[in-house]
Amino acid sequence: MTEFPITLPEFKLFFMRDAGVEYQPYPDWLPETVYSTGDKVVHVVNYKPTIWESKEDENIEEPSPQSTKWKRLEDEEEYIEDWVLDRDIVRAMGEASFKFNPSLFNEEKGKMIFLYLTMFFLVYDRRMAAAGLTSSTSTAGPVIHRTVGKMTVSYAESKLYKTYPSYEFLSSNDYGRKAFNLMLPYLRAGVRILRGGNTGF
Repeated sequence: MTEFPITLPEFKLFFMRDAGVEYQPYPDWLPETVYSTGDKVVHVVNYKPTIWESKEDENIEEPSPQSTKWKRLEDEEEYIEDWVLDRDIVRAMGEASFKFNPSLFNEEKGKMIFLYLTMFFLVYDRRMAAAGLTSSTSTAGPVIHRTVGKMTVSYAESKLYKTYPSYEFLSSNDYGRKAFNLMLPYLRAGVRILRGGNTGF
């Protein structure tokens, strides 16, 4: 896995208890992992997450309908589409890395910002998937007005997002707004004038 400022366990510990997101109860399948009898894993078969239980010890075989070493637990798959998988988090970390410049922050502050950027992309991707190919989940900024009758919503225009237009889409959820506000002091550059001379040639 590509090196990121945070690890999967750090992300899960920081967010998964309180974010209203149900994390998988079983681990994703990892290559070269040895499983024992009764171990359960989530594995994608034909692009669909499925749950498997190992039928024997020293099991390094990949789960599949053809395998004699794994049993599929279809009765436990009812809510699997609502789960967040390791691969979802790793993908969000990869997306977050495009908006993250580690040279701007010290290690501690950089980790905090990267945590919120990762959660932003995780939520953003889930909403896009739920909306489907023909729908849009974008918003223009923080909501300042709502009406119940016929669903009217107004958004505030932010001068900050005008100054930093490449970060505008972070306003589409609260995690992105928090990440932006944590980054903001480091995005405002100062100018230092150094006096010197030129000896010429």
